[in-house]
Amino acid sequence: MPMLRPPQLPADLVDGVVPQAVCEPQTAEEAAEALASARDAGQAVVIRGGGTKMGWGRTPAAVDLVLSTRRLDRLVAHEYADLTATVQAGAKLVDVNRALAAHGQFLPLESAFDDATIGGAIATNDSGPLRHRYGAPRDVLIGIRVALCDGRVVKAGGNVVKNVAGYDIGRLMSGSFG
Repeated sequence: MPMLRPPQLPADLVDGVVPQAVCEPQTAEEAAEALASARDAGQAVVIRGGGTKMGWGRTPAAVDLVLSTRRLDRLVAHEYADLTATVQAGAKLVDVNRALAAHGQFLPLESAFDDATIGGAIATNDSGPLRHRYGAPRDVLIGIRVALCDGRVVKAGGNVVKNVAGYDIGRLMSGSFG
């Protein structure tokens, strides 16, 4: 399991609730392992990206573990000729768009929060006025890898726009709050 660290206040608070520990995995497999371990221990887990929407929704009664995507912050691949990019959940939207701009492209997602991450934008289905032209986050997501609480990492969709294989897990995850 990835290393756990004690919470650093106030950055690790979840809507005012202090977690028992924070985990910052570097891979999807480490995230899945942490989720499985927390499930086996009966722990309440909150997934955090940039932390910009930690006050959204209901205040949790308890938070045993915050699983942070802070170290999952890479632009893994950019196939500019295909107009596709593979991005880890903790990558900041502004950083991804800066990298895509080198090829005259951008990810048509926007957030009112400077530190918003790709994973957070998808998990909350957060968007701004560009939604009217390009669609919501779920509409631009063509493939996804998800760490599950049973320790598996599952994949749905792919790296091409014409993709119809399997369940549309990306649409299911969009707006799911993780």
